[in-house]
Amino acid sequence: MEQIVAGLRVLHVIAGCVALLVMAVPLLAAKGGRAHRRAGWVFVVAMAVICTTGLFTSGHRILTETRPGVRTAAAFLFYVSVLAGASAFKGMRVLRQKKRTGRGGVLDLAVAGMLFAAGAVTAVVGLRAGQPLLMAFGGLGLVGGGTDLRYWLFPPRERMHWWYEHMGDMGGTCIAALTAFAVANARNLGLGNFSLWAWLLPTLIGAPLLVYWGREYRRRFERREPGPAMEPESVGGASTIGA
Repeated sequence: MEQIVAGLRVLHVIAGCVALLVMAVPLLAAKGGRAHRRAGWVFVVAMAVICTTGLFTSGHRILTETRPGVRTAAAFLFYVSVLAGASAFKGMRVLRQKKRTGRGGVLDLAVAGMLFAAGAVTAVVGLRAGQPLLMAFGGLGLVGGGTDLRYWLFPPRERMHWWYEHMGDMGGTCIAALTAFAVANARNLGLGNFSLWAWLLPTLIGAPLLVYWGREYRRRFERREPGPAMEPESVGGASTIGA
């Protein structure tokens, strides 16, 4: 089993490198273009590998580790994999349900509910242990899971709802990849292991950029006369991966 876990850790690192290498292409390339779609799929597959291997290796450590502090750290990393995986999952699912007029599917609600519950547990553990890092990331899960539940439970009100959701979720997945890189290289950056700055700085920088980006696209769409089916091709060729 230890050899399997070691191999999964190597695969985890390789997938992380791939995600970092291609991450900028979908962000900068023309939306809906070949480069955007192909690089986007490579990024999504790499993140799927990262989250899957992260869940397995962290889960193995939770079950086999006897030191309480190490088990807590493994549980937190397990939760981080859930957080990143839920974001990537929803970022792709919204593309399949552009014309949704009712509730999302059972799987959509289950993933959102799982994220909300995991965030609540992590936040409570952080409060009891006095760990700001766990409290902060638990709060991210609570907010993200609650927002996702609201999105899937009620019919969308915005014409381009799937665009904004995809953009926000995939941007959040990129932040997760950058966070992993910052944490893995915390010592090289002059920070300690599990440094609060290493874990939170990508979010503190990336989240406002996503908000600004979303507002810019809303203004762009509002300036255009709505047609019967306002697709990305009608706004300068912009689209999203998998569309």
